[in-house]
Amino acid sequence: MKRSTMNNQLVSINSALPFIGVLQSDKLNRPTVLKIPGSEGKSYNVIIKRIDFQGLIEVECNLDCNHHGYQPCKGNSKTICKHSRAAINFLMIKAGFKVRWFDSYEKAYRMMMAGKIIVIKSKQSSDKAWVVINK
Repeated sequence: MKRSTMNNQLVSINSALPFIGVLQSDKLNRPTVLKIPGSEGKSYNVIIKRIDFQGLIEVECNLDCNHHGYQPCKGNSKTICKHSRAAINFLMIKAGFKVRWFDSYEKAYRMMMAGKIIVIKSKQSSDKAWVVINK
């Protein structure tokens, strides 16, 4: 992803954070389904699946079509969409972490310092991204 596109997406992601709602949580009270606001009054449900022993989080994003059910997010079919990225940022910030996104493991490893690398994978595509989290 080009840096200017990533910066524009980051602004969009950060502006959504105060409006994210938690719809469902696991036994440890960690959010598993989040309602993410989208453009043009749309909203998206992002399902978070943690595969803890692998340091992997799988994300699935679906457009809420009101009374007509859900349909897969078009952005998440090619890459990790901004709604899924907003959900991950929300989770990490809520847990007290700073989050940085990378498009390769090598870049994430170089910037890791004292943090931890988590792999983020789209369930709807084969795309992956890496986040480095630090306190």
